[in-house]
Amino acid sequence: MTLFKSDLSRGDPSRRSPRRPWLRGLLSVAVAGALVASAAAVPAAAAEGDPWMDTTLSSDERADLLAAAMTMDQKLTLFEGSGGGAVAIPELGIPARREIDGASGVIAAGAVQTTAFPAGQSIASSWNLELAQEFGRIAGEEAHLAGFSGWAGPSADLRRTPFHGRQFATYGEDPLLGGLMPAGVVEGVNENNDTMGVYSLPKHFIANNQETARSTMDTVLDERTLRELYVRQWEPIVEADPGAIMCAYPKVNGSKACQNPSLMSDILKGELGFPGWISSDFNACTSLEAYNFGADVCGPNFPDFATFSAAVENGTISPARFDDMVHRILRTYFEHGLIDNPPPGSLQNPAPAASPLPASVVQEGQEAAYRMAVDGSVLLRNENDALPLSTDDVDSIAVIGEGADRYITGFGSDIVVNPTETSTILDGITERAGAGTTVEHVEGWDPVRPGDLLPGAQPIPSGVLRAADGTTPGITGEWFGSPDFTGPAVTTRVDDQVNWGQGLVALLATFGYDPSPAPKLPAVATFAGAPTSTRWTGSLNPTETGTYGLGFTMLGSATMYIDGEEVLNVDADTIQTFSVDRVLEAGQSYDIRIDYVPDAPNQCCSTGGNLGTAIRLDWTPPSAAASPQIVEAVAAAQRSDVAVIVANDYMGESLDRGTLALSQNEDLLISAVTAVNPNTIVVLTTGTGVEMPWVDDVAAVFESWYPGQEQGRAVAALVFGDENFSGKLPITWPKSTEQVTDELGIENPVYDVNNPALTVEYTEGVNVGYRGYDAADIDPLFEFGYGLSYTDFEYRSIEVQDPTARAAGGEDTYQPGLVKVEVQNTGDVAGTETVNLYHGVLPTDRAVTPERQLLGWGQITLEPGATGTVEIPVPLYDSTHRLAYWDDEYDYWVTPEGQTELFAGASSRDIRLTDSVSVTTPVVDTVAPTVTLGIDPAEPTGDDGWYRDPVTVTVSATDDVDAAPSVVASIDGGDFAPVTGPIVFDTDGEHSVVAKATDAAGNVSETVQWNGKIDRTAPTVVATEQKSRYRLTLTATDATSGVDQVQYRYQIRYQGKMRMTPWLTYRSPVLFGLPQYVKVEYRATDVAGNVSAVGTYR
Repeated sequence: MTLFKSDLSRGDPSRRSPRRPWLRGLLSVAVAGALVASAAAVPAAAAEGDPWMDTTLSSDERADLLAAAMTMDQKLTLFEGSGGGAVAIPELGIPARREIDGASGVIAAGAVQTTAFPAGQSIASSWNLELAQEFGRIAGEEAHLAGFSGWAGPSADLRRTPFHGRQFATYGEDPLLGGLMPAGVVEGVNENNDTMGVYSLPKHFIANNQETARSTMDTVLDERTLRELYVRQWEPIVEADPGAIMCAYPKVNGSKACQNPSLMSDILKGELGFPGWISSDFNACTSLEAYNFGADVCGPNFPDFATFSAAVENGTISPARFDDMVHRILRTYFEHGLIDNPPPGSLQNPAPAASPLPASVVQEGQEAAYRMAVDGSVLLRNENDALPLSTDDVDSIAVIGEGADRYITGFGSDIVVNPTETSTILDGITERAGAGTTVEHVEGWDPVRPGDLLPGAQPIPSGVLRAADGTTPGITGEWFGSPDFTGPAVTTRVDDQVNWGQGLVALLATFGYDPSPAPKLPAVATFAGAPTSTRWTGSLNPTETGTYGLGFTMLGSATMYIDGEEVLNVDADTIQTFSVDRVLEAGQSYDIRIDYVPDAPNQCCSTGGNLGTAIRLDWTPPSAAASPQIVEAVAAAQRSDVAVIVANDYMGESLDRGTLALSQNEDLLISAVTAVNPNTIVVLTTGTGVEMPWVDDVAAVFESWYPGQEQGRAVAALVFGDENFSGKLPITWPKSTEQVTDELGIENPVYDVNNPALTVEYTEGVNVGYRGYDAADIDPLFEFGYGLSYTDFEYRSIEVQDPTARAAGGEDTYQPGLVKVEVQNTGDVAGTETVNLYHGVLPTDRAVTPERQLLGWGQITLEPGATGTVEIPVPLYDSTHRLAYWDDEYDYWVTPEGQTELFAGASSRDIRLTDSVSVTTPVVDTVAPTVTLGIDPAEPTGDDGWYRDPVTVTVSATDDVDAAPSVVASIDGGDFAPVTGPIVFDTDGEHSVVAKATDAAGNVSETVQWNGKIDRTAPTVVATEQKSRYRLTLTATDATSGVDQVQYRYQIRYQGKMRMTPWLTYRSPVLFGLPQYVKVEYRATDVAGNVSAVGTYR
C-alpha cells in the first residue's frame, strides 16, 4: 500500500507569501475617516519611481513595499465598503475594489451591454477546457473594460442533487470535471493580466449545494466526503490562481463556512496555499471573529466601516491578522495587473460611467457565446435520424413554446441582464429555414416563473381564467397590508395565474434579476415586515367537461370558494399540496375566490430570506384538451410538417426545485402534440435534467440548457445540421423526482423551506451523481457522459502506459501514466468525440471506493472514415488526486498499490474498451519529522529571564526519509507560513515562535515553541528639584520590563577633598541643600538589567 500526501504548496514559490511579521502600524493612529478623492479630476497612478512599481519584483515583494508606504487610514480604506467594494487610493495608484457578479458573463454593468454566455452547466457539457478558458478570458476582458477590478465567477459548486436551484451555473457532479473546467475559466481570466488588470473570484467555498435555508443551514458531512468531493473539486481551481475566493453561506459541521478556521485557515490558506484573499458571500459573516478565523473581506452590511475600524484599533482583529489581510489584497492587485493596468475609471471616486464595449470585443463575445451554445448542447434522442432537418423536405414548421421568442435564462445573480444582442430560438429557426419554409409560432403555455419551482400539480393556465371584470384573461388580485384582509387593498391588479413561490427573488426582481415576463410580486408583499393577505377573484371557464382536481400547492393558509361555496380550507406549516375533485362542464363559468395568508412559521418575509408568498392555484385536468393554449398548439402542429417544441423551466438564486417535472402543463402539451405529429422535436432549455414521460414518443430531443444570447443561431444551426452535436452530460439525468428521493435517498430541501435550523446530512457520502446510481444499481434516464452525434464512433483499441510511482528516500522517479484510445468515425459527417476514461474500485481494503470514477477524458475531431488516437494523461500526486482516496485514519490522500480496472467509453455506462493500470508501491513513511529550534544567544543575557540583545531563532527539521521536509512557523501568534531563513527578533517585547514540519508522506511533526522576552532599552530618569525644601525627586520609567531600582550618590567636599559616596537606593526625595554637597548623580536599572546613563544635578 502506498501512502502519500499531495504536495499542497504548489506553484511558483515566488508567487507565494512567505509570512513574516509585517510592518506594524501604530494602532493609536486615528481610524475614522477614509480617503475620499474628488471625482471631478482624473487622478494619476503611482509614480514610476515608487519602489513598488518595480515589475522585476515578485507580487509579494511589491505588496510589502506598498504596505510599508501606507498610513493606517489608507490600509483601512482597502476595506471601506468591504464586501460591497472599496474606494480608490489614487495617490498610491491603488484602484477601487469594484466587483461584479459573473457566473455567465459580466452580470450587470449598468448601461453597458455585455456578452451573455451559456450557463456553466452548458460549458461543462462541452468538456472543452479551451472553451472554458475562452469564456474566462472574454468575461475578464469585459469586466475590466466596464471598470470592474474583480469578476465574481466562476460558480464552482459541485452539483450534489438535481434540486439545487443554481446548479445551472455550475460545472457538473464530478469533482474532476467540475474542478478542471472552472479552473480553466480562472486561467482564462488571468490571460488578460499582462495588459488588463482583473481578477476572478470563484464561488462558493465550500459544500454550497442548495438554496433552501442557505444562510442558516448546517451541512454535516464526514471528512472523507469533504475531501474526496468538495475540497478535491476546489484544488485545481486554487492552483489556477484566482485573485480571491468567495466563502459560502451555510455552516459546515456546525461552523459557518466564512467563520470556519478549519476550512478557511487550515485547508484553503494552509494546505492549499491560497495566497489571495477570502471574501464573504453577501453578508455571510456574522461575527468579527470571521477575520481571525481566515476571512479577509466581509460585508457589505456587516461589519460597517466604523465597527471594522474599531476592531482593528482595539485588537479584536489582531495586528498580525490585519497586516496579512492588507498584504493579501495588495498581492492580488499586483499579481493580477490592477496597479500596473488599472481598469478604466478605477482610480476615480466615485466610478465614472463606463463606455460601451469596443465593437471588436462585442464580436468576439458573440462568436464565443455561439460556439459554447453549440458545443454545450447535448443530443439525447434522435429516432430514425429525425435530425437534422432539411429545408428540401420541410415546408412548414410549428415552433411552440412561450420562451421561443425571448431570451431564455434563469433568474438571480447568475444571469446577464443586458446582453450585447439576443438571437431568440424563433428568430434563429425562421432565419435558417428561409423564405421557402413557413414558420408559425404558438406560445402554448404561460410564462415560466419562480412559482413553478414549487412541487405539486400544474398551474391553472390563464386561458381558462377570467378576471373579476369577466372579460380580461387571468384573475384579479387584491393585496392587503394586513393579515386579515382588512383595510383597503394596497394593490389591485390582474395576473395571468395564481402562482407564487418567491423568496429572495422578489427582492432580486427589483434589480432586474427576474427576467421572466410573468408578473412580479407587488411591493406590499415584497417588502412586508409582517404577514399580508391576498384575495383573488374571477371565474374559471373550462373548455372540456370532466372531473378536475382543483387545489393549492402552498405554504400558509388558504381558502377556495367556487360559486360562493367553500370547497377547500387548508393550513400548511410546510410546503404541501391539497386538492378537491370537482366536475366542471365546458362552456360554463364558475366564480372562483381564493383567500390567502402567508402565516406559516418563519414564512414572512421575502426580503428576510424566507419564502414569503408561496401559493399556486393548480389543477389536474381530465386531458390536455382542457387548456385552450394546448389546443392552439396542437392545431399548429397538425398543420405543420415538423413541430419544434422549446420546453423551458425557470431556476435561480434563492429557490430550489420542488419537482423535476416541467412546469406550465408542458408535459401535457408535448404528449398532445406528439400524438398528432410524429415529427416532433423537443428542444430543452432547462437548468437540470427534467422528467420526460414522453421521451419514447418524440422523434428527437436535445438539451441546450440556458444557452446564452446566441441561443437562436446555435439551436438553428444544430437543428438544420450546420453544426454537429458533440456535447455530453456533466450530470446524471434521473428518470423522475421519486427516483432521486425514494431510490437514492436524497431529500428534497424544498419541504424544509421555513426551517431556520435546518441540518442537512450528506448520508450518501462519496456516492454523489453517477457514483450513487452505480452503488444502488439504478438505471437513470441518461447517464453521466451521455450524448449522441449525427455520426458514429467506433472504439478500436486501448493502450496503457503505467505511471511510475514516487520512490522513497527523497528521490522522486515519478512519471505520469498515459492511456491511448484509438477511435474511428464510422459515420457520414465529421464529428467530435469525447472519450471518457474511468477507473474501477481501488485495490484497498481500508475504504469502500466507488465502482467507477472519472479518471480523465480526451477529445478528437474526425472526418468521415478517419481514425485517430486520443491520449489521456494519468497523473498521480497532483491537485486532482487520481487513483487515490482520502484515508480517515491517516488523514491524507492514499494511492493504493496494485492493479485497477480501466474503462474507456462514450459515457459512464457505455463502455467500449477495458484494460487496467498498475501502481507500484512507494515505501511507506509513517514517521513524522523532528523540528529543532536553535536560539542565539542560547540563554537570556539579562536578568530575570530577559534578553538584552537581539535573538536569532533558527528552525530546522530532519526526517528519516524526506531530505527536505516542509517547515512552517507561526511568529508572534500569526498564521503559519513557510520558514525561509533565520528569524531575528530585535524589538523590545515578548516574542514567540511555534514551528512544525511536514514530510512528503504527509506526516506532521509535533510543534515546538520558543518564548522569549527582549528589553534592550535602558530606563529613563528625570530629576525634579524642590528648591523650597532643598529636595530632589527622582522619577524613572521603563516601557518593557519595568524599573527595578533607582540609585543616587553625592559628590561631597570633605577635609578639602572631593569624594564620591557609594550608590544609595532611592526611596524618598534626596536632600541637596547642605554646603558640602557639590552634586548629586543618579541612575536607574530595569528588571532586565539595563542601566540608564548617569544623570547629574548640581
